Amino acid sequence: MAKNTLLSKKNNFNRIEENSAEFNALFEFSNLLNSSLDIQFILDHILLSSMGKMMLTKGCIILFRPDKVYTIRSLKGISLDNYGTEIKIPLPPNEIKFIDKDEIKKLKWLKFFYDLDLKIMIPVVSKQRTLGIIFFGDKLLGKDFNEKDMFFLKAISNIASTSIENSLIVQDLQKVNRDLDKKIQQLNTLFDIGKEFGILFDDEKIVRLLSFSLMGQMGIKNYAVLIKQGPELILSLSQIPYLEQNAEIFQSLLSVNHPGYLSSFRQKQHRQCIKMLKSLNVEIIVPMLFNGETKGILLLSQRINNEKYSITDIEFVSSLANIAILSMENARLFKETLEKHRLEEEIQIAREIQQGLLPKTLPVIASYDVSAINISSKQVGGDYYEVMSLNENEFVLAIADVSGKGVPASLLMANLQATIRALSPINESLTEKTGKINNIIFENTSTSKFITFFWGVLDKNENTFTYVNAGHNPPILLHKDGSNEILDEGGVILGVTPSIIPYQQGKVTINDDDLLFLYTDGVTESMDVDQTEFGETKLLEILKDKFNSPSQELIETIIEAIEKHSEGCGQYDDITMIAVKKSASF
Repeated sequence: MAKNTLLSKKNNFNRIEENSAEFNALFEFSNLLNSSLDIQFILDHILLSSMGKMMLTKGCIILFRPDKVYTIRSLKGISLDNYGTEIKIPLPPNEIKFIDKDEIKKLKWLKFFYDLDLKIMIPVVSKQRTLGIIFFGDKLLGKDFNEKDMFFLKAISNIASTSIENSLIVQDLQKVNRDLDKKIQQLNTLFDIGKEFGILFDDEKIVRLLSFSLMGQMGIKNYAVLIKQGPELILSLSQIPYLEQNAEIFQSLLSVNHPGYLSSFRQKQHRQCIKMLKSLNVEIIVPMLFNGETKGILLLSQRINNEKYSITDIEFVSSLANIAILSMENARLFKETLEKHRLEEEIQIAREIQQGLLPKTLPVIASYDVSAINISSKQVGGDYYEVMSLNENEFVLAIADVSGKGVPASLLMANLQATIRALSPINESLTEKTGKINNIIFENTSTSKFITFFWGVLDKNENTFTYVNAGHNPPILLHKDGSNEILDEGGVILGVTPSIIPYQQGKVTINDDDLLFLYTDGVTESMDVDQTEFGETKLLEILKDKFNSPSQELIETIIEAIEKHSEGCGQYDDITMIAVKKSASF
């Protein structure tokens, strides 16, 4: 009896001693793993410690990656060719399982590990998430895994889960810090490069600086820069062999509005271009955006160090490209502003010259009240009027409207003014002079330019007005009895055809209190917000209403009516008027 009791106590003591050794081994194992945050060190020592303690033949560990993919990160007793192998596991296990044919039927992905002669898998679980799986092969002596082994493996799994999770957290933090440092470096680079871009006003220099930045900052050897000129993309710079031979299919890239790998562009209109770029080893397309519009394209091939482009890299290149195109647009706008200022100065000079061509003062005509006005819709215009004396009894009244607006119209108007001044004193009929004016204009202008023209000679002694109308708005002679005459005798507008058919002239008598009114189409064709013209009817109503008013007051009334009619629309065309009032009181 005493002997059995002694034996029992000895067995208990041995078990306590064994358990103590187990706990000491696990404690040392835990200390070893927690002494490092290097994930590879942790994984390798999980295998080494377990395999040494349990006399196992082989083992490997897979770790979770996004998209339900696991990767072999450590292995012992297995060919290194398997390192990095990816295995997709839709539903990872959360308890220890033996790997056999029955289990493979349930979990197809296990066959890979079965073929490696691995016998047992131990999931590494933390917070109900499977971080990885540990696999082991047979024991060296061929024994089965017993209860003590299973306890040890579970303990190993629990300890490993904490160490692996801590290591992964630190690894993520280190990656975040690296990315943050890289971002800061890139922002500083963008700031410095942005300052350099900002002082350049030449597209070629901007593209060259962009290319230096791509090579120096990103290590990109082969690249190309395409810039939009007009409606097309033009190859500005290329370090990609044979790219220029395929320039005709670049145009589809104008619809690209986000950077990315070639594989991300799957639209039908891009297929041919993407296929061509792929054959030239282009990897990345980066649009150069300005105000949301694609103004250029960067094409990037593989980097010198063969590293893949990360999202951060693509964002950096995109920012660089946008700064470059912004500089180009700013340079273009700066040049346009300089050119605009230069043109404005030239137009101001032209306006001053043009205003000098119009009468500064009107001649005084006994018994006649004469007023005139010219309002250009632009700084310089194409309307013209003239009131000048031929002798003490005869006076020339002329009005014209040159086709078009702006400087071209004003130049043609100056040509007409010089011709009228030269031909007016010649002792010929109005019809002959008008024919000569037409021929001069026809011979010295293109067929797209023409002039509507009206002129006549007022004889103050005879109170007659002899005129020729060359396609101009017919002036109105309004009598005091309310009747009116339209002065439309003449011929074709000036500058369209040579003078083959002679112009006809008309002649009217101007009685006391009669009103002669000449105008250009800028008066009657002024539009309101509903695109309704001012019209001849409204003009005639004002002429009748203000029939007894002085000529200057009459013109001012018409201008006020036009401004009220076209309020909110602005002045579309030049406005010119001449008003002649006959009265014995003048």
